[in-house]
Formats: sequence, structure tokens, C-alpha cells
Amino acid sequence: MKAHYAALARYNAWANRALFEACRSLTEAQLATQVPGISGSVRDLLMHIAGGQQTFVLRTKGRQHEGELGRWSDWPGIETLIHIAARTSDELISIAEQLEDEEEVDLRYQGKTYRGAGCGARYLMDHGVLADMCIIGEPTELKPVLGHKGKLAMRCDVHGHPCHSAYAPLGVNAIEYAATMSGLETEIRPEALPMDIRQGTTAAVVPPVAIPDEGIHFTSVVSSLERDLILRCLEKTGGNKRQAARLLHLSRTTFIDKLQRLNVAEAGAA
Repeated sequence: MKAHYAALARYNAWANRALFEACRSLTEAQLATQVPGISGSVRDLLMHIAGGQQTFVLRTKGRQHEGELGRWSDWPGIETLIHIAARTSDELISIAEQLEDEEEVDLRYQGKTYRGAGCGARYLMDHGVLADMCIIGEPTELKPVLGHKGKLAMRCDVHGHPCHSAYAPLGVNAIEYAATMSGLETEIRPEALPMDIRQGTTAAVVPPVAIPDEGIHFTSVVSSLERDLILRCLEKTGGNKRQAARLLHLSRTTFIDKLQRLNVAEAGAA
């Protein structure tokens, strides 16, 4: 394990040299810039890196809070930061190279004690600690923290179903459902779900249309579908055109126009 820690420390020193050298020529305005993806300004981030290494070195000696740099420290200048980063990087390499491979440590967690020749995850796994997931974070006191707080992020894709604006009830508005899911509500209520999910295994309102090899006549199929829906709504409302139009979310004028265009026999009173 000592060799792995030493290699990691040497890589850290190389990365710090490259980073601070690249920032050496930045102007004050550039150092004050807050780059997307980082917390605080470039200046804050550089002080955090250098101060973090000061803290790591002190923690290996059982000490802390001895004037280490932090995000809110006074800006010491880029040259001073470069010196601190280089010195502490070298110290971390020396500390890693002096680790004792055979030294045993006890790790206590929830009433159990785990013993291994180091603090790495491999030793925890060898003693029965098998996790469903791993959250990688900053170490505390250079030891694994088994019950550490973490963050779980999940992605949710919302898919809609396109349709002509004249047949809006037959489509699925993905934006509406996404807005519902991302709002202040802590749960998704049944009325926010698509109709086919709410109805479970109930047969679809619109029957599936088989597509033969020779294709279909689109206008005829759509007209047939419109006619069938209109007749079913008229039957449901006892021939009341106004109520049938409401079931289809159409204005009464549009509904009457479709009756005439599709030559649907009038059934019942207007």
C-alpha cells in the first residue's frame, strides 16, 4: 500500500506544479473570476488547494488549525501559494514513503472492529464490508468514513407523444409532466400521470392501426378515427352535441363542422 500512496502523492505534486504554473500569469481580474463548475473564484480555489495540503500534512502529525490557508484567508500572492503548494506536496510524498506497510490499524464502525494492514477499501472488503454503491469524497483525518453523508443524483427523462394540435387530448405533453415532477410537490399524484398509466390495463381509447406493406391512406384513416370518436361521444351523451364536443375538448362550432364534413348522421338534440 505504501507504494500506491507514494505514487499518488507524486502525481499530486506534478498536477499541482502544472496547475499553479498555468495560473502564474493570470491577471487580478482573471483570478477573481468565478469559473462555472467550481465554488468561489479562481483565487479561492488556489488557496483551498494549498491550504488543504497544509491541513493534510498537519493531520498526519495529529495537529490542525495552525494558520492553514482557507478560502477566506487574505490573498498571499501567487508566488507564495506556489511555494506553499510545492513544499507541502514534497512533504506528502515524504510522509507516504515513510508509511509502515505492516502496521495494523483498527477501524470501528457500528459495534464492529475491522483490522487490516492499511485504511483502504480493499481491507474493508476483505472483512465483509460490501457496498451497493461508492461515494467518493474528501477524506476526514486521512481515514475512511463509513457513515459519511453523501449525495445521490438521479436523472429522469420525460417522453411525450406528438400529435396534431386539433387532437391535443390524444397526445402527451412532456413539458407539462416534467414541470409537475420538478415542482414543489413531494409526490407525483395520479392525476399528473398519463391517462394510459392511470387506466392500467384498460383498453386504449384509440385502437392500434396496422401498417400493411403497401401502406395506408392517411387521410382516410384519420377521418375514420374522427368519425368513430364522434359517434362514440354522441352515444355516450345521448346525442347531445354540446356535451359530446366537451368530451373531445372541441368547441361546439368545430364539432358541428366535423359532423358535416364527415357526413355523420345527427343523433339526438343539439
